[in-house]
Amino acid sequence: MTRFHRFITLLCALCASAVQIKAQTTPSPLETLFKRLDRNGDGKLTADEAPPARREAFDLNKDGIVTLEEAREAARGGARPRTNSTPTAPMPAKPESATAKTEIVSTLDVRYAMIEGVEPNLLSLDIHAPQGAKNAPVIVGYHGGGWRGGDKRSFGRLAEVFTAAGYVFVSGNYRLAPAATHPALAEDVAAALAWVQDHIAEHGGDPKRIFVTGHSAGAHLAGLVAVDERHLKKAKKDLSLLKGAILLDAAGYDLTAYLASPQATAGMTDMIHQAFGKTEAGWRDGSPNAHVAPGKNIPPFLIVYGGTQFGSGTGAPELAEKLKAAGVAAEAVKFAKSHQQFATDLTLPDDPMTKLVMAFLAKHSGSTAGAASAPAANAATAPVSAQALAKLAFTADYLANTLSKDSPIAGGTEANALEIHSGAIYCAVSHMPKARDMATMNAKILVKRSAASGWELDHATGSRFGRLGILKSVAFTTDGTGRKLDKPVPVLFCGTGEWKFQNPDSITILSRNDAKGRWEQTVVSRDIWNPDQSNDTQEIRLIFDHVDRVTGVHYVFAGTTAGNLFHGVYDPAQPGLVRWEPKPDIDDCYGRFLGAAEANGVIHTSLAIDSRKDSQAAENGAPIEKRCGIFRRIDGSAARWEWVRVKEWFGESGGDVSRVGYLCGLTAAPDPKDASRQVLLCAIHERGSARIEQLDPRRGYQATVYSNVSDQLDRAFSQRVPVSRIAYNDMTPTTDPATGCAVHLISGWFKPAGREETGELAKSAWYLTVAADGKAQLARVFDPAHPLTDAEFGLRCTRSIRPSPFPEEAGRVWYFCGFDQTPVSGRGTAAKGDTAWIYKGTLKGQRP
Repeated sequence: MTRFHRFITLLCALCASAVQIKAQTTPSPLETLFKRLDRNGDGKLTADEAPPARREAFDLNKDGIVTLEEAREAARGGARPRTNSTPTAPMPAKPESATAKTEIVSTLDVRYAMIEGVEPNLLSLDIHAPQGAKNAPVIVGYHGGGWRGGDKRSFGRLAEVFTAAGYVFVSGNYRLAPAATHPALAEDVAAALAWVQDHIAEHGGDPKRIFVTGHSAGAHLAGLVAVDERHLKKAKKDLSLLKGAILLDAAGYDLTAYLASPQATAGMTDMIHQAFGKTEAGWRDGSPNAHVAPGKNIPPFLIVYGGTQFGSGTGAPELAEKLKAAGVAAEAVKFAKSHQQFATDLTLPDDPMTKLVMAFLAKHSGSTAGAASAPAANAATAPVSAQALAKLAFTADYLANTLSKDSPIAGGTEANALEIHSGAIYCAVSHMPKARDMATMNAKILVKRSAASGWELDHATGSRFGRLGILKSVAFTTDGTGRKLDKPVPVLFCGTGEWKFQNPDSITILSRNDAKGRWEQTVVSRDIWNPDQSNDTQEIRLIFDHVDRVTGVHYVFAGTTAGNLFHGVYDPAQPGLVRWEPKPDIDDCYGRFLGAAEANGVIHTSLAIDSRKDSQAAENGAPIEKRCGIFRRIDGSAARWEWVRVKEWFGESGGDVSRVGYLCGLTAAPDPKDASRQVLLCAIHERGSARIEQLDPRRGYQATVYSNVSDQLDRAFSQRVPVSRIAYNDMTPTTDPATGCAVHLISGWFKPAGREETGELAKSAWYLTVAADGKAQLARVFDPAHPLTDAEFGLRCTRSIRPSPFPEEAGRVWYFCGFDQTPVSGRGTAAKGDTAWIYKGTLKGQRP
C-alpha cells in the first residue's frame, strides 16, 4: 500500500465522524499525516508525492495539487468548486418523515454480527436518521476498496444528503480480503441487511422499504446479494427484503470476462484473486451476472458507470440487459466522471447523477423524494400511467404484405417467434403459400441490429421448410463432459417444421454460428412420428436449456409436435456446434411439447394435446402420461424425465385430460408465500376458455387457479370473449414501469368481438397483461396508420413478445409479432398469404 493510499484510507475513515467531532486545538491525525507526506514542507501534495489517479478526488479546484484545506474539505464530503455553473436546483420534496431543517441522529459502530476472531469494526454499521424520523425509507450503503480495504466512515459522508431528503442512511462494513474470501464478504452484506430489516424501526426506518447501494467493490457486493438469493437465505431472509439496488461504478459484474479484458491490470487481477480465488468456478460464483434469472424476485436496479481508473463499469450495460431479459426493471446510465466522483458527487444535489438516484429511490419507495428531479433527458424514468403496459402506442415495424416481391424479406404467413441474441433481436417467419405451392415457400429468419435499423434477412430456408416455430438463445457454459468453457458460447437455435404431405424424413434444427456469421442445419433424429402417425406436422416447437446440477453438463433440449424430446450438448467439432442424441429422452407421446421452465433448480417441460388427438390416443390405449401434463428432470449421470401427477388434474389414479385442456406457456414465478422459492405458472385453454394455474412443487405440485382469464375478460367486455390460444410458448416476464411490480405479458388469440372475424376489433391482435395478483387485462395491438395486415383475416393473434434489447429503447419499448394460419372453426379456411407482422409497442408519451 502506497503512502498516499494510506493517506486516503485514513482520510476517508475520518469523513462521517467529522460531523460529531469538535475541532481540536492540537494537530489532528489528518494534519500529522499530511505533514509527513509533504516531503518538501510546502503545504502541498504534488504528483511525485501523490499519484495523479489517487489525487484526483481530493484536488477540488483541479489545479494539480492537494492542499491541506482541500484535504479537510474532502474529508467532510465537500463539493468541488464550480465554474460557469447554473443556479443550484432546489432539493427534492421530502417524505413525511423529513423536516424543513434536518438534524441528524447518528448511532455509530452498531454490531450486526459476532464472529470469533473477527475485528468488531468489520461487522458493524453506522446509522444516520433524520431527527424524528418514522417509517422513513432506508438506504444501506457499502464502501469500496478493492474488497481488501476501506471503511464504512468513507461512505457515511453521504448521510447528510440522504437524511436531508428524508431517508435513513446506514453505512456498513464487511470482512476484507485476503483474511476473508468469497462468499464471506457477500454473506456479511446480507447479514447486515437482515439486521437492518429486524431493527431499523428502532431508528425511524421502514423495514419494508430498504434499498442497497455501494461504490466500486461495495457496489459489486450489493449487486451480488441483490441477485444471488443464497446469501440472504443464509441470513433467513429473501430477495423481497430489497426495494431496489443502486450500483456506483463497480468492476467485476462478470469477473471471468473482466479478467480476460484489457482493463484487468496486474493490480486488479491480484485483488480479484485475493477475494475470489484463482478458479473460474469462484469467479463465476462471485459474478452478479451469473445469478440473474427470471422469477427470483430480483429488485429493480439502477447502475451508473463511466469511470476508467480500473475499467470500472465494465459489464454494466450487459448486466442491465440481462436483468431486463429476466423481467427486472433495470437501467445502466453512463456519466463522464472519475471513479471516485461516483461516490463524492452524490453529495451535490444538482448533479444529474444525484437527481437520477433520487428519482429512482422515490419511484420505488413510494415517497415523493426526488420525484421532481428526474433528468428530462432520461426517458426511461419519466412518469407513466399505472396501466402503461396495456396502453402501449404501436407502430408497424414489419408487414410482409407491404413489401415488394423483390425484397429479400418479402413473403411470410406467420411471424412465430422473437428472441434476443448477442445484442440484436431476431424473428422466425413461417411461409405457407396458397394452394400448397411448395416451390414458392421460403421460411426465413429476420434480424434487427439496432433501434434505428430496419429488419434484415439473416437466413432463408428455401422450399424445404414452411414452418419456423421457435427461436431460443443459449449461452453454453460447459461441454458434454461438464468441463467449464473458457467463456460462454452463445448459440441461437431455430426449430424447423414440415407437413406430412412433404414426406419428411428427419427432425432438423437450425443453429447460428456467430463466429462464422451463418446458420447451419443439423439433423437431430429420424424418429419423427408418434405411434399411429396421427400428427400431421413434424416440427420442433420448443427449445430450452439446463445445466445438470449433478454432472455440470449444459444441455439443450428440443421438443417436437410429434411428442418427442431430444437433448444435445455443446461440441465445437459438430455441425451447428451441438452433438445431438438421436434417441429421444421422451418418446411416443400424442401431444406436443410447448413449454419449459426451471423452478428451484429443477427443469420442467409441458406436453399439450387437443381433444381430437386425445381421442385418437385414448382409442389406441395410450396412458395419460403420453398425452398431457408436466414432466420434471431428475438430474445425474443416469438422468431421466419423470411425469408429474397433478392430483387436481388427474386424480389419484387413472387420468382424464378434460380438466387440463391445451397446456402451454410454462413459466417460473416467485412463490407468493416464500419469495426465495419458485412456483410454476401454466396457461390452459379448452373449448374457447382460458385460465392460468399455479403449481406448487413444495406441495406435491398442487394446482390452484392463479388467474381465471376468461371470467375476467367476459366481465370486462360484458360478453363472451372466446380464446383460441393463450401463451403460445411462454409468458414474458417484465416490470410495470409505473409501480415496479412484476407483470407477465402473454401472447394469444383472443376474440373480444366474438367468433366472427369481421370488423376492426375482430381483426385486431390482442395480448394480456397479468399482474402478480392474477388480475388480467386485455390489450390491443393497433397502429392507426397500418390497422390490418390482411383485408380478410386482419392481424389475428400475437405469437411472441420481447423487450427491446437496444439501450435507447430499454424499459420503454417491446416488440410483438404474430398471425396464426389455423382455419377458423366452421369455415374450414386458413390464410395462405403474406400476413406476418411485427409491431413495436412504446410507452405512451415517449418517443417511439
